[in-house]
Formats: sequence, structure tokens, C-alpha cells
Amino acid sequence: MSDVIKVAESYLGYTEKDLLGDIYTNKIGHKNFTRFAEYYKNLTGENLQGQPWCAMFVCSVFAEAYGREAARQMLINFFAWTPEGAENFKRAGRWKPAGQVPGFRDVVFFSNGGKRIDHVGVVVDVKSNGFYTIEGNTGDRVQKHYYGFNDKRIRGIGMTNVAESGWKQTPNGWRYFTNGNYLTDGFFYINGLLFHFDGSGYMSEGQFFVDGKRYYATKSNKPIAGAVLYTKDGDDVKGVEAP
Repeated sequence: MSDVIKVAESYLGYTEKDLLGDIYTNKIGHKNFTRFAEYYKNLTGENLQGQPWCAMFVCSVFAEAYGREAARQMLINFFAWTPEGAENFKRAGRWKPAGQVPGFRDVVFFSNGGKRIDHVGVVVDVKSNGFYTIEGNTGDRVQKHYYGFNDKRIRGIGMTNVAESGWKQTPNGWRYFTNGNYLTDGFFYINGLLFHFDGSGYMSEGQFFVDGKRYYATKSNKPIAGAVLYTKDGDDVKGVEAP
């Protein structure tokens, strides 16, 4: 099985075409003919070539990564009209309002100045103050964008429930996932060892402070090395006991 982030990244720079016969070429056009509309037709039977294609891009990369049925479950159903996709997530109880933190591989719905949702993209990375998406039909091509969590264009987040579990190393540090969500902002016992994760979900290493108290955790390139060893309050040093 592939991964939707890798699949989406593989299409960065792809541009829409002027003619159906050009959709698998490097030609540049502006008339909404794309390989993703062709893929969407194979998924649903709907021929929507020449139409806005951001949602068809999302459906296509999920289906390419996970297969038709798994992708349909992650997205609730395939959709070419963004308001319909958003309503599907809302009805399924898998909707986060604007301002919340999306998960990796969630889909974010936007409104670019209008009164309704009119755009969608796939979350490919999450940082402390915002997140990156890969989107189709943005500037006539597939592009990567960054948004702050409170960007006014965001209308909500569809949770795709692509569950991750266990340790995951990112460029900013280690995270620990349970059922697709990473631990954040607190102390957690994992396999009998105590770990601390900051407000962005990254494991604390070395010296760090919580509520004015100094803590020490081991530091190296392995997550288990982040286990909290002891606290120091003035001259008083206390080891950390297992639960």
C-alpha cells in the first residue's frame, strides 16, 4: 500500500491542459482538462473533464494510494463538488471546525472569498503554528501551500481516519500516534516509560521546563531515549518511577 502524501507529492507541478488528448503530457493549458478527471471518471462513471478539479485531485490521490474502497471510506464518498464533500464529513461526524489542528492526510476545505466552500486540499505536514497542503486546481496546477491554523479562508477539516500508531520521526522531532492522533501537551507513559510532549506534539529531549519545574530526558536519535529521567526543584532531585 502506498501513502497519499507521497502520491500527492509526485504530482507537484502538474498543470491542467487545453485538450483531452494532452492530459498525460507536459503541455501547459488553462481549460481544466486533467488526468485526475479521467481517474475520477473511472472511479465514479462521471465524466467531468473541463470542470474545476481540486476535489477530483483529492479523490484520485487517495484512490491511487489506498485503492478504491479504502479511499471511499476515508473520504466518506467520492465527490467532485466541494460543498458536497464537506457535508459528507459533517454528516459522518468526522468534521473539525476552522481553527482546529488538522491531522496528517486530513482534507481541508476552503472558501476563497465567496460565500460557500469552493476548494479542498490534502494535509501533508503539520507545524507548530500551521500546516502544509497539496492542492489541485490552484493556479491551474498542483501546488503546495502553507496556512496558519486561523487562516480566514479555512472553513473546516474532514478527518480521513487514516490511523497511524506508534513513533514517527519528523523534521521537527519525534511524535507518538495512537489511532491517527499524536500525543500532545503533557506527560504520558509508553511501555512503562514516561515521556513528555509539548503543545505541538513533539517529544521533549534534554532539559525542559513544565510549570516552572525543571525536567531532564535522555537525548539521541531514538525515541526511547527521550524518556524522562528525573526532575530537579532547587537542590532536590527526584527520579521518575514507573506507573
